[in-house]
Amino acid sequence: MRGLVYAALLLSFLPGTARASDRVLAVQPFPATANERVLKDPYLWMESYSQAVQAVRAINAKGLLMIESWSEVEPRVGAYDQEKIPRDLKLNHIGTFDQVLLGMQIINTVKREVPKNLRKKAWDDPAMIGAFRDYINWLAPQIAGQVDMISIANETDVYFKDYPDELDAFLVFQKQALDHIRIALPGVKVGVTVTFEGLENGRAPLLESLTRDSDMVIMTYYPFGKDGRFRPADAPLTDFPRMVEFAGTKKLILQEVGYPTAASVGGSEEVQAAFVASAFQAWAQAADAIPFLSFFMQHDFAPQTCGALSGYYGAGAEGIIHDMLCTLGLRYVDGRPKKAWPVLVESAKALP
Repeated sequence: MRGLVYAALLLSFLPGTARASDRVLAVQPFPATANERVLKDPYLWMESYSQAVQAVRAINAKGLLMIESWSEVEPRVGAYDQEKIPRDLKLNHIGTFDQVLLGMQIINTVKREVPKNLRKKAWDDPAMIGAFRDYINWLAPQIAGQVDMISIANETDVYFKDYPDELDAFLVFQKQALDHIRIALPGVKVGVTVTFEGLENGRAPLLESLTRDSDMVIMTYYPFGKDGRFRPADAPLTDFPRMVEFAGTKKLILQEVGYPTAASVGGSEEVQAAFVASAFQAWAQAADAIPFLSFFMQHDFAPQTCGALSGYYGAGAEGIIHDMLCTLGLRYVDGRPKKAWPVLVESAKALP
């Protein structure tokens, strides 16, 4: 659910060469943006973001999530942004992270993110399949040796819940796309991202079809309750085993794990801190079934960013979605730590 943030603010993540670790923690870097100049001044943004990356790495977070939506890198078929990937590689301090998950996001939760002249094409149209193959051929040399895992589409079950008639064509596209990435980037594990919400709300058959060709099961985890409020802070203790069971013989990659502090959705600083502690406890109990876990996220978004995100997801400037998006940070928009931050820091110290 984060894709627009990085599209809107030119934020992407790409780090360095993979090394083996038992359990890799990630925290999505995002600077404090209470000062509006950080969002408006590209140079100040890059400086602030670079500092945010270093602060995350300093707490023993050895993993990083990179987001490079297809439509951002290739606005029209064959018209690649030649500067974006090199710029993002430099911005994200290449080589300082052990494990990298790259989200290509040809789908981002509720929308397609494909080149403009492919928006009306079927997923299994030869033009769509060929354009993505060409994109991979162009991208692979730039990221070879620096990426461990790739998700080609984000929170896909949400999208296909709304567009079920597109599913069969997408599965054709997906198989060919994943197979081509395996050829272009040997050793990189590939798949698509689905949601825990889908598992919780009866979409398991859809999740199974979407993850069948994947090398691992990639999920986002936000413990929504059926009443629109978040479930208790100890939810990971029962939810992590459910996700591991669903993954079966495949590893479970937790692309995003988050809990808001807004009272309107059942959150607070105390509840978020307890949630982080529960997540680490559940992660430890899962042994090696969950090799990668990324918390969403370092700082809260500024109000204008929350408004843009809410609009992207079809929500208003107020309400549950808005309040959740605005308060998922482990630190406030002005940089002050919430109570969950020291819990995260102390828990991270115990990791290898």
